[in-house]
Amino acid sequence: MSPKELNRAPEQSWLDAFDAAANDLPGEWLADTRRDAINVFREKGLPQRRLEDWKYTDLRRVLGSDLPLAVIAKGEGADPLAAIKGPRIHLTNGFFESADAMPKGVEVVSLSQALVGQVDWVRKALGSAPRPEGHPMLALNTALMRDGAAIRIVKGTALAEPIVIVHEGQAGRQLVRNLIVMEEGAEATIIEAHSGSTDAQQVQQTSEILVGDNAKLTHIRLQDAGASSVHLATDLVGIGRDALYDGFIVTTGGELARQESHIEFQGEGAEARISGTYLLSSKQHADVTTRINHAVPRCTSREVFKGVITDEARGVFQGKIVVAKDAQKTDGHQLNKTLLLSPKAEIDTKPELEIYADDVKCSHGATTGQINEDHLFYLRARGIDEATARGLLIHSFISEVMAEVKDDAIRAALEAHVTAWLASHAGIREVAA
Repeated sequence: MSPKELNRAPEQSWLDAFDAAANDLPGEWLADTRRDAINVFREKGLPQRRLEDWKYTDLRRVLGSDLPLAVIAKGEGADPLAAIKGPRIHLTNGFFESADAMPKGVEVVSLSQALVGQVDWVRKALGSAPRPEGHPMLALNTALMRDGAAIRIVKGTALAEPIVIVHEGQAGRQLVRNLIVMEEGAEATIIEAHSGSTDAQQVQQTSEILVGDNAKLTHIRLQDAGASSVHLATDLVGIGRDALYDGFIVTTGGELARQESHIEFQGEGAEARISGTYLLSSKQHADVTTRINHAVPRCTSREVFKGVITDEARGVFQGKIVVAKDAQKTDGHQLNKTLLLSPKAEIDTKPELEIYADDVKCSHGATTGQINEDHLFYLRARGIDEATARGLLIHSFISEVMAEVKDDAIRAALEAHVTAWLASHAGIREVAA
């Protein structure tokens, strides 16, 4: 094999997978879209680290293994957030498995069935969310998407309980496409819980999220994939006039994980909040990449991410706020803080502002450090043993960002997961609230 052929080997396995599956992919009306998308991937290839957006994350190393496409399987009932009440949607290996009865004003369908059938709102909405041009992984997902959940919250509907999407991965390459449509004035909380076996798997999920005028969506994701997983998730979010998108992400799983959030304001007076925490150990690698596009005036964005990293793990934070020329009265804030618990732990952080308007209020910042020895000494001097003292300081560090989750029951479930992670991976005993 020539050096050039060797260099293209990771892409070729994906191109071969598309050729083998093309005739069986759902939705004949998407044939041209799929073909255009695979050609974009063929041209761009897997992202190279010489590209600025992928400088710190090497996908070619982990996506080159020739895993087969995942097959339909029955889930084993894993639900990391079982304590949270609300109707469930179950996906296994990226395939829609089942859905509980939904409240009035909510429509849920399997994406594969919608692509084959005549579900007008799915056909109208799919592919309409704002997206980065020429993104190779988005193109690959579009070419190979087979199933997922399509959720529609009808105009004026306000849900009393959250909808929980339970993702269970078992093995293989899983191409998932979710669609969330919040019609005008709708209000809902949608939670995604990702778990997986120890088998090798590669998850590529794209979620198109359309938040209509005056609508409010709280979108929470817990990613606790298996240790041999590559987990790539991309959210494409469009926000209408006077609407709110409130996102929160907890990342603890996977060998390599990357969460991308592309958020665009499409109507004035809208607000976006995107926050979360990453907890990493061993040799894990987790990348949080966000882009908030203030394309119209008088919109507000808030972004706060805090992480705890131990052993030889590596975290990446890349956040960008872009303010268009006519987006006056923009108010944007971005902050990243990371606590390193071992000498070999690493964080690469790059918050950015790109501003073309002159009447704006924007700020960004990042801090990285270890546990403050003075604070530790203060607690030890008051009779608190070292393990408990360290636990108090770390919990205090994380609790600030956890407070971004406004619902008490949901926050308690996420905090329980965080506390369990700290106990098992950072040697921190449980600390009473």
